[in-house]
Parts: sequence; structure tokens; C-alpha cells
Amino acid sequence: HFIIHYLEILELISVSLDYGRWSEGSGLATAAFPILQYHSRWNQLGKNDFYKGKDESFIISSGVLGKVVGTNVSLNEVEANEKQVHKGMKYTFSVDNGNEVIELKEESNLFPEVLSENAMQYLLKTKLFCDEKGIKLILSKIPSMTTYSTMGGSWTATKSEMVKEIAKQNNIVYVDGMYDYDVGINWLEDTGDYGAHLNIRGAVKASDWYANYLANSQQINAQNNSFFDEQLAKYQKLRIVAMLQSEQNFEVYLQRLLNGKSERVILMTVCYDGVGGVTDSDYQMFDRMDQTLIRNAKGGDSYIAVIDAGQLKYEAVSDESISYTSEIDGCDLYICSSGAVEHPDASISIDGTEYAIGSSGLNIVVYDKNTQMVIDSVSFHTYTSGKEAERNYGLEEAFLTKYRQRLQDEAY
Repeated sequence: HFIIHYLEILELISVSLDYGRWSEGSGLATAAFPILQYHSRWNQLGKNDFYKGKDESFIISSGVLGKVVGTNVSLNEVEANEKQVHKGMKYTFSVDNGNEVIELKEESNLFPEVLSENAMQYLLKTKLFCDEKGIKLILSKIPSMTTYSTMGGSWTATKSEMVKEIAKQNNIVYVDGMYDYDVGINWLEDTGDYGAHLNIRGAVKASDWYANYLANSQQINAQNNSFFDEQLAKYQKLRIVAMLQSEQNFEVYLQRLLNGKSERVILMTVCYDGVGGVTDSDYQMFDRMDQTLIRNAKGGDSYIAVIDAGQLKYEAVSDESISYTSEIDGCDLYICSSGAVEHPDASISIDGTEYAIGSSGLNIVVYDKNTQMVIDSVSFHTYTSGKEAERNYGLEEAFLTKYRQRLQDEAY
């Protein structure tokens, strides 16, 4: 027993030191002396409380997520999967007792659908508080769509009915955006993680729906608040960037670029073929940005365009590789384009950092002049009729995170 506990202590020290290093030293004290940070729940701590992952892309972003990762799962499939899970599935696990590995089988009712006593206590405390303060409490379910066996938190009709009954017993309004109301979510485009959470597109739809519900059914009127007005102004800027990052339709994306062109530098370069699937309506969008030479480009030609604050600064098309060098806010800018004549390539580099996706089609990088940073990078497969968008979502989230942090500066 002593050896086992000693090893556990060593492992705990190891993750504590890792936590401290990740926090650049500031986290070591709280990792070594958890009472400093976790004094209010000292008896609930586990090893994970002393470990901080190294995924810097994870950040609370005021509900703003530009990533689009959809799902084909339907409510019927969720219900069918739930029934399958609760048929008394068996699982097998192994135990190594030091001499041999023993396999054990156990019956399992995976993800039991029960309301925890702790959750009920806090719901009733919340209701009591609201009653004392003259506040109307409304329970709501924000849409999510995941298979039951993949995520035990998947919302089901069973859970909805349980909450509905609790709400009825305690005179609480319950609004289920999955089973009782259609919020209008497109599960192929309005989620950022296979249905578990809504992205910016889904969040806007859900917010609009719930706002209309509150205004119409609960007779709630909008009120001005200076703090929220200030936050709203920053949110609207963040939302514009997130919507740009989430756009999959090529023509609509160009329209979004046009809407904010006065505050942006738009950089374009072609790899392989940038016009094979471009339509007349697409060319009309290019016309609105004064891009005339792109109409002369043939499939396989190289192409570069630079649009600064709505003004076409540079445009070139060629059947050979071409490049362009300049500056953006004192930073070195380098763009190259190689169509299909030579080895296909595309690059948009700012101060030595590559921002172009580099895949076949029209590569676009968007630079925000106000915050002096890149806010989007996408490659549209414009050599096909579908003109599908290709993005590096890790890069996109980093752009959005940095942009949000920059907006916290009062200068913006």
C-alpha cells in the first residue's frame, strides 16, 4: 500500500509541476498548495484539478465560434441509439494483478437518465431566490444533436419529459428548443463540433428565436444598459469576423468581404486553377472590387490581387509563376502564385509567417487594418462548380482568439 500511495504522490507532484510550468510559474503555488485556489471544494478535488492542458486554442469566446463541423445525426437516430444503449449492454475491462491479466464482464446501464439530488437542490434554491426577488425563472434547452452513445449528455425525449415534469411541479416555465419548438438549426452548418455546441451561425439563430419567444410570450421589453451596450459593440465586431470564418458559400463570402472592405486588406492568390468553376455572378462580385484582369485568367493561370481599404492596389495574371512584394503596416508582404503550368503553389506571407492555406483554387487572406492582424484565411476550390471552402480551423480559432483579446483594449 505504501508503494502504491508513494507512486500516486509522485504522479501528483509531476502534474503539479507541469501545471506550474504551463502557467509560467504562477500556477506552481496553487498546484502545491491547492487550498489557495480550491479552499471552497477541498473535499472534491481530483488529479485533473492539478493539470492544465496545453491547448491554447480553447478559450471562452462569448459564445462566438467560427468553426463549421456539422452532423448528419437526426432526433430519430438519437432516440434509436438511446434505446440500444439501455438494452443492458455489457462491457469488458481488464485488471492486471501483477501476475496475469483478468478480464471481467459487467452489466451496464450506460448514461442513466436521472436528475441528481444536488442539481434538484440548486434548482429549488434558484426558484426560491427568484420568487423572493420577483424574478420569473425560465428553464430552457439550447439545441444540440449528438448520438447517445457518443456523448452521455445527449438530449433525449426522456430527459425532456423529466425536466418538463419537474418544471410543472414547481411552477417553472420550460422551453425545449429540441422537442417542443423548432429553433431553425441547420445541423450541417450551424454547429462547430459535430452537433455538441452551436457555432456563431447557430448561436445567432437560437438567440434570435429565444429573444422573440421572450418578447412575444412573456411580454418582455428591451431595456437600455450602458454596460451591455458597450459589450454589444465589441461582440458585433467579433461576430462579423466569426461569420466570415464560418461562411462556406463562395459568392456570399465575397459579399461579406465587400461589406467590410474599407477596413481590410484583401490578399488573393491562385494555386493550380482559380477560375474553372467561377460563374458570371462571381465575376460580378470581382467587378465590384475593381478586379478586371481576373476575367482574362484561364484555367491553370497564375493570379494575384491586393485590395487595400476598398482600392485595388495590385492585380496580375499570367501563364507563368508570378510574385509580389510590398509592406503592410511596416511588415514585409510576399505573395506568389503558380498555376498549373509549373509546380502548383500559393503563398501569402506577412513578416515571414505563412497565412495562405496553399491548396488548389483561390486562396484568400484577410487583414484587419484597425487591429493590424490577420482575421481569416481560406481556400475556395474555385476550379470546381461547388467551390468548396477549405480552412485550417486551428488557425481560424487562433485568429478569433487574438482578435477578441485585441478588442478588449479600449482603443478598439
